[in-house]
Amino acid sequence: MNKGFNEFLRLLTCKKRRIDFYKGKFAYRNEYENENGNWENYGTALTWAYPFWKKTVKKTTTQNGFINYTEIKSEIEVIKNTMHNNV
Repeated sequence: MNKGFNEFLRLLTCKKRRIDFYKGKFAYRNEYENENGNWENYGTALTWAYPFWKKTVKKTTTQNGFINYTEIKSEIEVIKNTMHNNV
């Protein structure tokens, strides 16, 4: 449970990057990464029905974290202590 909570917290606070792969105007693959010192893949979505004969174009979009960790650090510690005390 602690590992899952930490992963969720990292997803909310870290910078994220989405890489879209296009064949023509059709987005056939999306990769999602978050920054943890370096870029780490946490998901890929793709489809098999795409125009494979067209040239592949890659478009990258970067987004900052939704919440600044330093602003919610005290609340996070309270939640973690509550998780550990209710075992």
